[in-house]
Amino acid sequence: MLATHTEFIATHTEFIATHTKFIATHTEFIATHAEFIATHTEFIATHTEFTAIHTEFIATHAEFIATHTKFIATHTKFKCMTNYRLLTDEKKSAIALQYLLQCMEEISPIFQEDTIMSIQSQNTMGKVFTQLTIINRADQIRAEDGTIAPEQIRSLTLENVLVDTGATTLCLPSDAIASLGLKILKEVDVATAMGIGKARIFRDATLSIFGREGTFECLELPGGADALLGVIPLEALGLDIDVQNQTLKPLPISPTDTYLTIL
Repeated sequence: MLATHTEFIATHTEFIATHTKFIATHTEFIATHAEFIATHTEFIATHTEFTAIHTEFIATHAEFIATHTKFIATHTKFKCMTNYRLLTDEKKSAIALQYLLQCMEEISPIFQEDTIMSIQSQNTMGKVFTQLTIINRADQIRAEDGTIAPEQIRSLTLENVLVDTGATTLCLPSDAIASLGLKILKEVDVATAMGIGKARIFRDATLSIFGREGTFECLELPGGADALLGVIPLEALGLDIDVQNQTLKPLPISPTDTYLTIL
């Protein structure tokens, strides 16, 4: 019986050792599982961050494609100017600079506003601007007849009107024409930097500049465009362009010297 009891104790001791080993293994498993959970959680966080970065990349790429498409359209429009070869060098330079500025604004925000403004200010060099008063000649006639009071004559004074030798006559934006109440004369085909297009001609626009007056037809510009003083009014009123001083210069008209000729 003593031998049996001794064998039981040995078996029980072995069982305790095995159980202790099992507990140690189980504890190690729990620690490993906890480490796995932590690693998996970190993986999920990293994957979430990657997904956000990838989504941002896709959005940026889509924006780039849209900008590039707009650039291609602008470039194509520039190349397809049907009468570009017929323009003066000054006009070509102005169109090229306008194209450059548009590309800079559309392609990348790295071009700061002050850089673009600097280029735009340089573009005004060599150009001539003047103050111009336009009067409704039909109103003047009605005032002379006593139909309306003199103070009802519609007129408009414009500052910084570009003197443009590439323009045929006086060109005014539609809002200025409406303010003056000018009457439409006809619709014509006109050559522009973008090709041949339609434009409306208005009548009875009297110009007053340097104490000289003349009545001319007026071409309507699209809304937002700046007024232009073309060659016909310049020649008729005897005004010469002083490029060096960037101003207009009245030509002489006197008994001894005059710009008017009938030769």
